[in-house]
Amino acid sequence: SEILQGKYPNLNFIDVENIRDGLNRVNKGKLFGYIGTLPSIGHMFQKEFIGELKIAGKFDEFWRLGVGVRNDDKTLFSIFQKAVNSLNTDEKQAILNRWISINYEKGVDYDLINKSVLL
Repeated sequence: SEILQGKYPNLNFIDVENIRDGLNRVNKGKLFGYIGTLPSIGHMFQKEFIGELKIAGKFDEFWRLGVGVRNDDKTLFSIFQKAVNSLNTDEKQAILNRWISINYEKGVDYDLINKSVLL
């Protein structure tokens, strides 16, 4: 957030508790938008916000993500490092696609059916 606040000083950034909190505030009209990583937002859209919100744009900022382990567990670090290094580009893309693909599942709109039958 410090990077974005420094780069866009005229915008009013508000910290939220977590992704769910931020997206709920946007959904209720309390915030104009929410900034997060595409994989995490896409995942939350799939789970809780299907058809309610959309991704409207992106910043040109880039963050490298990684896996964190305690600094005193060198064995676990070595295992994770070998696992990450063993992934080829296609495997990395497949993992990313599982997190950011947004599937819209159309359900039956019983409210619309009831209104149609009553007319």
